[in-house]
Amino acid sequence: MAIEDINLGTSPTGAGGDTVRAAFGKTNGNFAALLAEMDRRAADLSARETRLARMIETLHGGLPDLDANFAEHSYSVRNADGVVLPVEFSDLFTFARASTKNVFGPDGKLVTVPEGEPAYAYDPVTREPLGIWIEDTATNVLPKNRALDTWLNAGQEVVVTPGETAPDGTPTAFKLAGIGGTSYRLTELLGQATVIGNMYTASFWCYGIADPSVPGNYRIYNPASGNTEFFNDQVVVGEWRFVEIASEATAESTAFQFLMLEGECCKIWFPQFEGGPVATSRILTEADPVTRAADVMTLEDLANADWFNDTMTWVMDLTLAYPSTQAFLLTDGTRDRIFSLIGSNNRYGMYDGDTTTTYEASLTPVAGERRVLAAAYNPLTGEMKICAGGAVVKVPYNGSFGSLNSLSVFTNGAIGTLHSLRAKRGYATDTEMQELTS
Repeated sequence: MAIEDINLGTSPTGAGGDTVRAAFGKTNGNFAALLAEMDRRAADLSARETRLARMIETLHGGLPDLDANFAEHSYSVRNADGVVLPVEFSDLFTFARASTKNVFGPDGKLVTVPEGEPAYAYDPVTREPLGIWIEDTATNVLPKNRALDTWLNAGQEVVVTPGETAPDGTPTAFKLAGIGGTSYRLTELLGQATVIGNMYTASFWCYGIADPSVPGNYRIYNPASGNTEFFNDQVVVGEWRFVEIASEATAESTAFQFLMLEGECCKIWFPQFEGGPVATSRILTEADPVTRAADVMTLEDLANADWFNDTMTWVMDLTLAYPSTQAFLLTDGTRDRIFSLIGSNNRYGMYDGDTTTTYEASLTPVAGERRVLAAAYNPLTGEMKICAGGAVVKVPYNGSFGSLNSLSVFTNGAIGTLHSLRAKRGYATDTEMQELTS
């Protein structure tokens, strides 16, 4: 949209400026341009509203449905009479976890979620609620990760100062400073040795004090690789940054070390060493390794839910922390009907009925990327399909649809945030599925 400025000429007479006729001509042109832009934006808004209405119609369509918004803790179902009824999380889902779990709360502080209660994720900057945070089981084999001042410090040549301000504002971080000599390792023995061929992840928060552009200022001895590894590229002076180092074990080792030379200095918060290719929520340890149990979330008693039908369309809004090839996002317990999962080539996909072949969507999951998935199935025709924002992938069903009464959410190694889960009776069209996931 081009706006023409009126030439006012020189003060005070306006000499050299536009004539009155020319000035009003520009004024008319400017109004015309503004009106055209307003019309364009109104048309764009109308198109967006139409698309939103179409999405709502796709999800609801006057039929019973499920609407679970985990970010807003808002849950409802539409019954057989078409009436939307508010319900509670516990009315729809069964949730279990046989341990506590440590996550950042809405105020940015690390909080302990009690056993059996779901944990929720929040944006680390805006603190906006994001949804339910689901993880598989994990074990931190690094003892005493909140007591670095008790680690082996041969020669006392690493000065360890407790009570430093941590990322969540609490005095729970440790300052490490090297003061020279040959014994500059701060060491803790793992609760179990690494296994060659397995994946491990070392992770911790680090506050940079020494200049990270100087080689050697930031490094650990990684038990998985059996080598000294630098993490300078993950450190910023004067800021807390999360450091994550994943590697396949090439040696059997039982020692984890922070290496500090004279003049090197940083702050460390809650180091963790766990099996797997990605860091999970903080597992706080004392003298021994600690295991955090898996989050187990299921939709139960579907046969008696009046919003449910054998022919369904499901829509999941999610962010995966790690796109595992073994992770199921929504599946029945007996695996005779599995849909919306990570395929064998690390893509969103769907199994056929006998679980022997994976049909993959065109989009590859990216760690930390938010994505909307749609999956639909029709046992009357044997049709199934999935869409992840690109082309709709049709799946020939080679098995038989069993009686479905429960669904598991995020299983077999899936780690991430589920923002919402919605379901509609009926088999959505290809166009509807593409609109829902675009």
